Amino acid sequence: MRNKCKCFQAKEESTQIQIIKNERSYDIRKQLISERKLLNQRRHNTETIYQSINN
Repeated sequence: MRNKCKCFQAKEESTQIQIIKNERSYDIRKQLISERKLLNQRRHNTETIYQSINN
């Protein structure tokens, strides 16, 4: 019976670790997406400035 409890506890801990890893990777993905949006916005603004200078 004791081994069952240890096995269950180990499974529970690995599940919790997996959840934490998933949350971290989700946060990193969200951060990368927002940084990419910001870079695209800056690139667009720069292109707009150059176009206005050249016209």
